[in-house]
Amino acid sequence: MSGETGHYTRTLETLEHNGFVERDEETGRFGVEIIALASRLLAELAVVRVARPYLEGLAGSTRKRPR
Repeated sequence: MSGETGHYTRTLETLEHNGFVERDEETGRFGVEIIALASRLLAELAVVRVARPYLEGLAGSTRKRPR
């Protein structure tokens, strides 16, 4: 296992241990809960808060709705 992969595995195992993610018992893969966790964390990042008005302006000028 590469160092980077090992780091991600340990991080996910820690998140699993603390109840933030669940692993599928059959496949051993982590579920989509990790995406929900990541989206909450990304919403708190300063870059998202700073970029949002610019992205909304761009979306308005292209008539696309921001997510």
